[in-house]
Amino acid sequence: IEAWLVEEPSIPMLALEIRFRTGDAGEAEALTGVTSFMASLLDEGAGELDAAAFEAAADRLALRMGFSSSVESFAVSARMLSEMRGDSLALLKSALSAPRFDVAAVERVRARLLASIRSRATDDGWLASNAWRSALMPGHPFARTSSEATIAAVTAEDLEAARRVALNRRDVVVTAVGDITAEELGPILDELLGDLPEGPLPDVPAP
Repeated sequence: IEAWLVEEPSIPMLALEIRFRTGDAGEAEALTGVTSFMASLLDEGAGELDAAAFEAAADRLALRMGFSSSVESFAVSARMLSEMRGDSLALLKSALSAPRFDVAAVERVRARLLASIRSRATDDGWLASNAWRSALMPGHPFARTSSEATIAAVTAEDLEAARRVALNRRDVVVTAVGDITAEELGPILDELLGDLPEGPLPDVPAP
């Protein structure tokens, strides 16, 4: 795993940025938007913790996590206190490796995404950008956009499949900043990312 480290022991915290190569462009056309859908659910319960318990655990640890997908990559960010680092990394690992995709959480996030899709239909800036991409790269994954139909079609199985495609250790880069040494960081990344799949990356044609 390639990692870039800036050591700063005077700050009692650790910030991680993890970027995987495959984002939305690895999706099937009929499920456009599934990767961003999945990203919105990684902190909505994992392992033995449902959404409320997961949120409470993160708050107790003062752990801040973020997950996002773009056309070309999937990004994970996390900030944690040094004194809580072990438990914080364990909670982050569960989000990456064992998200629950509970029905209530899935439907809550689905409703939010559908509302956003309806709202952008009146956004001139978004409409112009979408038209430009469609004209420039017709039929290419970079020009696709989610719709009410594609988001409505997503199942829990589709979300898990999207997780396995996007969170692929085959091509991942990590940036770490804060109260940690290179000797500590290596084993931490092996533990944090070790349960993620490592297989062939989707073949995305050049735009």
